[in-house]
Amino acid sequence: MKTTYLTATIFLILSMLLAACGAPTRTATPTAFDMETPDMETGTPDMDETPDMDETGTPDMDKTPNMDETGTPDMDETPDMDETPDADETSDDTGGPATSLTIDVGQDANLGDYLVDDQGLTLYIYEQDTTNTSTCVDACAEEWPPVLVTSATSATVGADLDAGMLGTTVRADGSLQLTYNGHPLYYYAGDEADGDVNGHGVNGFYAVSADGDMIEQ
Repeated sequence: MKTTYLTATIFLILSMLLAACGAPTRTATPTAFDMETPDMETGTPDMDETPDMDETGTPDMDKTPNMDETGTPDMDETPDMDETPDADETSDDTGGPATSLTIDVGQDANLGDYLVDDQGLTLYIYEQDTTNTSTCVDACAEEWPPVLVTSATSATVGADLDAGMLGTTVRADGSLQLTYNGHPLYYYAGDEADGDVNGHGVNGFYAVSADGDMIEQ
């Protein structure tokens, strides 16, 4: 009985000593989660940098060809084309060959009735044309343009004139000049409007009567 009591007392004393000194703690074994990951600057592997991006976030690639204002590529301009050639103009009232021309009668206070074209421009004859052949050429023809037609049927006359007096003559350059009563007909470069008779009596040129004669007054 005493032995049992003594054993219990010793056990109690040992327990109290252990409690006072503190039981040794176990060192924790490091786990995989407690181990540090490799030392990285940003947490991601150090890879080659991606290509530079422009301000829109797309890769900075070679620029596309210059675009014009419409957004299409700026290509070489189309070559300048020669302007289309002017078509032969129809005859004017001072010498170009007419395809259609009407000879009519104008009136002047001094000259009376005289021949005009369908634009009212005065027609003249040259006193040196002794036949139906024109002798007015070169510089003379520049001041006194011949009345040219494309054919003998290009001209007609008004109601007060004789169509039988119309004719043509071939000039030295091959053009066809209108005649009336056998006289080659001319314009005057100094006449600019309907009713002008500025060439009458100048350098041997005279206005023509409705009868096809030279008006001398």
